[in-house]
Amino acid sequence: MNEQPDNAMISKWEMAMKTNHKRFLAGRSGRAALAVFTMIAMCFGLMRTALADTLLFEGFEGLFPSDNGWTVGDSNATGTPAYWDDVLNTFGTAGTHSGSWKGYCAGSGFAGTTAAPLYQTYMDA
Repeated sequence: MNEQPDNAMISKWEMAMKTNHKRFLAGRSGRAALAVFTMIAMCFGLMRTALADTLLFEGFEGLFPSDNGWTVGDSNATGTPAYWDDVLNTFGTAGTHSGSWKGYCAGSGFAGTTAAPLYQTYMDA
């Protein structure tokens, strides 16, 4: 027995496929528009960050602490004296903000090595 498909059923199936296809494409373009909008918003956010006000800029070039108006010292009377000082860019693992020097809270009196400096125990600088 050879049954022929009902033409009405085929038409309904074709209409459903066309409608769902359009919905699928609309959903994809909506997601694409959202992605583009998100990227644009992120760019504006990055631009706003770049335009932020600088409250303090400290480069540690020159004679630190006198050129910068800092007063440094060690508030812990026991143990090895340790306090803020400027150190070369090769000190430790963190880079400089600008120039060749950076400030380090145990720049004078640190433990360890210049490649791997450590704070003094109970340091209070």
